[in-house]
Amino acid sequence: MSNPSPTHRQLIGKLLSSAIRLWLHTQVERVETLKVHIVGGDRPLLAGKLTGIQVQAHGVVYRGLHFTQIHLNADQVSINLGQVLRGKPFKLLDPVPVTCHLTLTERDLNASLQSPLLMGVIEDFFQRFSHFLVKSPPELSNLKTMTAHIQPNQLTVGVYPHDSVEHVEPVVLRTDFGLHSGRYLRLQHPCQLLSTPVMEQSLPALEGVELDLGEHVAIAQLTLGSGVLVCEGQLVVLPG
Repeated sequence: MSNPSPTHRQLIGKLLSSAIRLWLHTQVERVETLKVHIVGGDRPLLAGKLTGIQVQAHGVVYRGLHFTQIHLNADQVSINLGQVLRGKPFKLLDPVPVTCHLTLTERDLNASLQSPLLMGVIEDFFQRFSHFLVKSPPELSNLKTMTAHIQPNQLTVGVYPHDSVEHVEPVVLRTDFGLHSGRYLRLQHPCQLLSTPVMEQSLPALEGVELDLGEHVAIAQLTLGSGVLVCEGQLVVLPG
């Protein structure tokens, strides 16, 4: 097949960019701004192979998780180019490793705590490890209000009772994180903050406890700053 003319190449690029943007919109609940840049030579492009895709997005909500900024890079992406050129939706034909740079502010994280995904993680954590706490929570159904505070090398998560539940002290945990094998977050220096009496109680039994992020995730770096969390790593996007 001969190489497309510059005009045809430009048209194919515009169609692909539009199709990819539309597909990305269907994968998230909200995105404020979205930029897509396609990298690829003529010959692989005509074979449905993109040398690379670069995505920059702001104000993203995915499965209830809020992100201020997302940068994605994917290489050697196989797509259904022929169908796209006939007006069909964009699809991935093979799993795609994606390098990502994610930024969450403290506001993002607090909004994300209301998502079923994170609420499930926190409930599972308490069900498994509440007996190690200095003061463990009552029934989890009464502890649905959660807040988070991000400081350099420290994440504080507070779980508070409903207004109708009286005389129940909130459970406030503070920890740093290490990484293990990319997919596990490991608690480091965990402690519980108590209000009666006011004190910070170390929780050595929780030191090294790991939270599994899933087989398709590989985190290279996690940075807790002042009011911001930055995550760099790789995830695998599956077709379908």
